Amino acid sequence: MAHGDNDTVVLVEGARHFADKLVHVSSHPVVYVELPGAQHAFDLFHSLRFETVVNAVEVFAAWVRSTQAGSQGRS
Repeated sequence: MAHGDNDTVVLVEGARHFADKLVHVSSHPVVYVELPGAQHAFDLFHSLRFETVVNAVEVFAAWVRSTQAGSQGRS
C-alpha cells in the first residue's frame, strides 16, 4: 500500500490501521509506505513521485512472483 501522509480523504491513521490488520490476516507479503506530503490522488498526474512508486511496486510484484514460483515445486 502506498498512502500519502497528507491525505484528507482517507486519514493516514486509518491506512496504518488497515495495513496493520492486513499484515496479520494475509497469506501474502504486505508492504505499507507513507509518502511525505502526498494527497489522496497523488498518482492522478504523472510525476517523479508517481514514477518512483510505480517502479517500486513493479520490483515488489516481480519479487513476490519469483518467490511464489520458486516455492510452488516444494512440498
